Amino acid sequence: MEIGAVLKKMRMRAGYNQEQLAHELNMTQSTISKLERNRKVADFQTVMRWADTTCAKDIIIAFMLNTDVATVAHGLLQILGGLSLWTLYF
Repeated sequence: MEIGAVLKKMRMRAGYNQEQLAHELNMTQSTISKLERNRKVADFQTVMRWADTTCAKDIIIAFMLNTDVATVAHGLLQILGGLSLWTLYF
């Protein structure tokens, strides 16, 4: 999956249309469209602002780790579940 598709998924999951997200990020709708179609390259700061605004840091982390969100979430739940059980015993 390319970064543009990931950015679009993050935007859509947050319920933003391109114009709304453009307003939040102080960009044009055209820039949002170009980023989502990989016609323009997003720098790291832009990607992180996008993730913050769309509350989708989990998706961008999964993308950076080259895995899917469900796999990351499952692993975290196993770790956190183990920690919860560990605190019950001690």
